Amino acid sequence: MFKSRLIEWLPVVLVLAGYVAIYFVGADHARNEYKAKIAELHRQHAEQQTQQALIYADQVSAAQKKMQAYEEKANQAAMDLALAQNQLKQKTNTLQKEVIYVTQKDKSSGDTCDAFSPDGLQLYKSAFGYPAAD
Repeated sequence: MFKSRLIEWLPVVLVLAGYVAIYFVGADHARNEYKAKIAELHRQHAEQQTQQALIYADQVSAAQKKMQAYEEKANQAAMDLALAQNQLKQKTNTLQKEVIYVTQKDKSSGDTCDAFSPDGLQLYKSAFGYPAAD
């Protein structure tokens, strides 16, 4: 009797075992498929980050080149300013010495008003950038 009952249930047990086997094979296949998709997503993400890093590096490089060009312009402007200030200081010193000389000359010549003699007026004209009289 036990043997006959076993034979009756054997097809049902085999069918259930087949379903369980198919389930695990399908689950394993799905797991492998999703692992492959996840790996592809990780690869794409890494590639995207690499591209963004390269773009950022290019932008930083371009900004550094611009900054260097502006620094060079600023340095040139600073040198030009220093040269102009030096020339102005020399011109100021020269004019101060000439003013002292001309006023002393005017006083010694007996003029009553300092710096309005022909020499004094010529000095003022040259100080304002007018050409010297011939």
